[in-house]
Amino acid sequence: MNAAHAIPLRRRAGRAAAAPGSLRAPLRGLLCALVLAGAGRAAAEEPAAAPALPPLVFDAAQADLLPFDEFERQDFQRVHGPLVGGLRGLLEREAKAAGAERERLRARIAALSVELTDLLLAEGVEPWLLAHLNRAPRGPYRAERYATGLVLRLDLAPLVRGLFERVVPQLEAGWLALAAQKDRLTLALQQSALPPEEQRALLATFDRQGRELESRFWHLADAVLSDAQRADLYEWLPTAHKQKAGAVEHLYTLPDLTPSQAARLRSLLTELEAEGSPDQAAVRRLQRALAASDRPPEEARRLRAELQAAQQRASELTRLHVAAIRAVLTPEQVRAYKAIPPRLSVNDRRRDGRRLLQGLPLTPAQQAAVAALEREARRGRRALEGRVRDLREQAADYGADSPQMAGMEMMMGAARAEGDALRRALLGRVFLEILTPDQVSTWLLGHYGERR
Repeated sequence: MNAAHAIPLRRRAGRAAAAPGSLRAPLRGLLCALVLAGAGRAAAEEPAAAPALPPLVFDAAQADLLPFDEFERQDFQRVHGPLVGGLRGLLEREAKAAGAERERLRARIAALSVELTDLLLAEGVEPWLLAHLNRAPRGPYRAERYATGLVLRLDLAPLVRGLFERVVPQLEAGWLALAAQKDRLTLALQQSALPPEEQRALLATFDRQGRELESRFWHLADAVLSDAQRADLYEWLPTAHKQKAGAVEHLYTLPDLTPSQAARLRSLLTELEAEGSPDQAAVRRLQRALAASDRPPEEARRLRAELQAAQQRASELTRLHVAAIRAVLTPEQVRAYKAIPPRLSVNDRRRDGRRLLQGLPLTPAQQAAVAALEREARRGRRALEGRVRDLREQAADYGADSPQMAGMEMMMGAARAEGDALRRALLGRVFLEILTPDQVSTWLLGHYGERR
């Protein structure tokens, strides 16, 4: 198994038992009535009818942001793909149509959108989230802007909410400014004599900066939000943001990992890598073959069919092993896995706070406060370092390739992860208690901090 491959964990324990049609009234009706407090009426008159909100209808243009994990999306697409694909096609045609044709398409889109809404509610997607998806941003960095904005839907303490209410719009503005600058430079480069590879290199700097902005946001969320809040946030994220950077390495850092769990996980991952290698190799070979433009149509169709079959086999194998891995973990460990933010590898999460905030100017009072927090955290780290030393001494009795050694390595990784969690908690207090809002903003937008 590729170390960067995401390990999705099922979001919902089960599906709604009722048929989609029967859900329309009770579920969509949740958002259909609003009583206005303080509304007066004349004496001897009947109470005025409460204004009603329009029924909730999901905007199919936002389907790529639905909160499905990789396998949930595959399952939904396999069963309801024609509906989703048909809606997308109608939306594209409606954008180009006019007059009576546009009205006809809009009516068809409305009917299919109601059907899609009921299907999503039956899948367990909450009504408030569908309504929120309808207001998702459009344009550059759309998925990133939507995912980071979901933080504001959490139940946050006033200090934390104030921080995110400040930085989320600033981050969105930063992305939009980057996109505008990239567009302007693209136009200028088209009129220049610069070689194409140098043009691409210049434009790629904007993409790197965009990724750095997102990485910094998730560092901030990792330090400031609790594990429970980040696990709740996971449930709402789009498919791509549910994937973990270096998923396998993250498994080794889960809390309270026992030797038997560690040995079983290592066995499952080794088994998946061995069994999946032939199909992974076939996928790469077939993709290279299809990239050749001189393939006859019949051969190209055959290659595409072979590629689809290999991808399907690889997906089903991964699905089986993910279920087995999930069965090894406790519910608490599954939730801890979900709480790992997107885009951050194990090494990212253990980055030292001083390096992360490198160059950020602190007042003497702020420097003293940071030093006091470091002294407080140092005591906890000493205890964890002692645990790691004890595990190393025990590991000396086992062979390098033994299951016991693998278990010890994973337990040492879990102990180190506790130390990393202490560092993140320290960083969170720095963000919330020591830095000014302006300092957090300038760091988030890239003015300070370690450059990579």
